[in-house]
Amino acid sequence: MTNLSESQKSVFEIMIKRIPAFLQVSSGKRQIIDTLHAVQPDIKRYEDIVKQLKAKTKERRGLLGEKKNTPAIHVLRHRELAQKIAGLTGYIEELKNEKALLLNQFNCAADHGMDEIKQHITSMESSLEMLNQQEEKYTAELDAALAQYAELQQQAADMDARELDVARQAIRTDKELEAAQRLQATYGKKFDHGMLAQSRKDVAEMLDEPAEPVSIRQTLQQLRGRHNRKSHEKKRIQER
Repeated sequence: MTNLSESQKSVFEIMIKRIPAFLQVSSGKRQIIDTLHAVQPDIKRYEDIVKQLKAKTKERRGLLGEKKNTPAIHVLRHRELAQKIAGLTGYIEELKNEKALLLNQFNCAADHGMDEIKQHITSMESSLEMLNQQEEKYTAELDAALAQYAELQQQAADMDARELDVARQAIRTDKELEAAQRLQATYGKKFDHGMLAQSRKDVAEMLDEPAEPVSIRQTLQQLRGRHNRKSHEKKRIQER
């Protein structure tokens, strides 16, 4: 019984620590993804405008040079060049205006401010990759823990159910407190106590399920979806 309890303690410790950590990572991923989806189209449009401005300004400069070097006797060519130059001038002004609007949207006074924005985007993309790796790691750990728990449930089949339940509850109380303290130390002000409370319920649901094998990835996707819905609802309430 002691060995079994210790094994259950180890499994429960992994799950009560990793589920809130998994949800914290998922929440961070969602925030980064939402930000990237919001700003990347405008970043791309800004880069396209910069390229077009460079190309059209060069083209206009070439036409001005050609017009200057074209003898005045060639009236039709002068007229044709003047029309092209006027069209390019108007288009360049439109591009400059759109570029100014994008700079203002990103609170940038000049082009060098966009360089800082793009560096920040690159940093966010690196953070997203790191969070993806953490999420995969936590998923694998939870998958292994759940499989181990299923084996322990089979070993406990012939034991006194009441005695086993008392031991299990004692383990949970002890490990929940320890996990809360560690997670608070790790995430500081960013840690969501409501998330920990929900994770306790999630762990209970997952561990109290029958012996049928459970897909941890499917379960975590459901938990993540539930957490994201609650976060969006809370955000909408705060915005009212």
